Amino acid sequence: MIEEGSTGKLPIRRACAVTGTQQHPSVTEMFFAESAREQYEKLSNMHINMTKLYENLGEYFTFDPKAISIEEFFGDLSNFRTLFLEALKENNKRRELEEKTKRAKLAKEKAEHERLERQKKKLQLIDMNKVTTFWWSLENPD
Repeated sequence: MIEEGSTGKLPIRRACAVTGTQQHPSVTEMFFAESAREQYEKLSNMHINMTKLYENLGEYFTFDPKAISIEEFFGDLSNFRTLFLEALKENNKRRELEEKTKRAKLAKEKAEHERLERQKKKLQLIDMNKVTTFWWSLENPD
């Protein structure tokens, strides 16, 4: 019957009401104060650690962490990533289009070359027929 919080822990007074036990208010307040102090210390340490890490990021990326907020920095970083990925996609599309155009040009050149070769062979056959007809007409005058 836990209803509050995602950790599954209830405040002391709520827990006493749920379980039906009675505790002296000063004991309850002591437990709450101790728990709150521990949580505050953890959060404080996490904040100090996060601040140090952010300062290290500022040093690495050469910006002043005091002048640029964490939200602004990570927003810019996210925006850069998005634009970079879009540029990669555009470059890939452009490269594919260039390759497709190149293949089409090569296919067209090959088809033109084959057409010229067929035409050349056809002309050679026609010339050969003319020569054969000429010699035949010389050998067989009517």
